[in-house]
Amino acid sequence: MPSPSNPYQDANGNIQVQPGDRLPGIPQHRLKLGSDYRILPDLTVGATVNVVSSFFYVGDQSNQLAQIPGHTVVNLHTSYKPVPHFEVFASINNLFNRRYATWGTLSDPTGIGRARSQSVAAG
Repeated sequence: MPSPSNPYQDANGNIQVQPGDRLPGIPQHRLKLGSDYRILPDLTVGATVNVVSSFFYVGDQSNQLAQIPGHTVVNLHTSYKPVPHFEVFASINNLFNRRYATWGTLSDPTGIGRARSQSVAAG
């Protein structure tokens, strides 16, 4: 299959994709858990946990490059309803301030659609 930005391309800019290679850009596993707990009749607290497994860069259909690492994100939220028709809420996203990649692609660093330059020696 054509993959001109893949470092494992052959002389024609192609890579060999085998049966069983995983689709790039799509994690094999994803788990989302959430729970809320009512502390008082008007006060609720909760948390969500999102776990994503590693995945291959888009453009690496042959699964030859190292994968983008998986990650886990924890979020907290709370709400308080002191009177009917009025609610106050707060949330903390990415509680542990983790940095992670959610996407990766192989591309030509010289510009989109720009032809690759080749040198030809005359002799």
